[in-house]
Amino acid sequence: MSKFIERLDHIREGAPAAMGFGVQRVQKAPGMALLAIVSGSDATALQQVADLKPEGALVSGVDDPAKLKEACAPLGEDIPWGSSVTALSENDVAAYEKEGCDLLAFALSGTSLAAAGSEEVARILRIDTAMDPEQLRVIDALPVDVLLINGPSSSSQWSLEDLVTVAGVTRRVNKYVIVETSQLPGAKELEALRDAGVNGLAVDVASVTAKKLTELKSALVDMPRQRPNRRDRNMAILPRSAFPSGSSSEPEEPEPDEDDE
Repeated sequence: MSKFIERLDHIREGAPAAMGFGVQRVQKAPGMALLAIVSGSDATALQQVADLKPEGALVSGVDDPAKLKEACAPLGEDIPWGSSVTALSENDVAAYEKEGCDLLAFALSGTSLAAAGSEEVARILRIDTAMDPEQLRVIDALPVDVLLINGPSSSSQWSLEDLVTVAGVTRRVNKYVIVETSQLPGAKELEALRDAGVNGLAVDVASVTAKKLTELKSALVDMPRQRPNRRDRNMAILPRSAFPSGSSSEPEEPEPDEDDE
């Protein structure tokens, strides 16, 4: 199974509480995953990713699996890495798996059904957020693990409209959803995105500074636990009526005895 998917599972389920005396404290899971997007020809950026230690790395610009493995050597064994491709065949997947690839990102067009059938790598499908809702329901039936969608660019701030667009995808699928963006969310925005069903952020390391990436990584780790939906919480504490549904609160008058007539 893909290490990247295992990490997404861990984030979703949360780390189990340690019990007993002298047990080692379990490292806190981040509120969402961080997927770094980096060019395979940029050695400086690859080292930056290695220092950042995201949950995974998508490497672009290297089509040969053996050369991709060589380029990803600075990431070590602790960071799951993979390729961002435009087309994918079953033979391609086998070649990437052989070299230790853990995740593959691809589009609908140009990807064979057999290629998407592999369960040894994280299958990340890029989709358009403008996709018809009925198409999204069909997408949910495809043999993929993660949906990668676009968020706002660096020239715009996160807005309620952006959140609605993202939620329009997350509410219609039962797969992990990762949002690619160069506009890094703040603490409150991160919570809103998580509450809307977003499982992670994908960031091109060339589009932001190393300092901002480090701050984002820290913000993800420092996210508070997800609180229950406010509407559900209010409904849960409403007192139940003391009377059965449809009955009157006034006591019924006793029927007169026949002997009284």
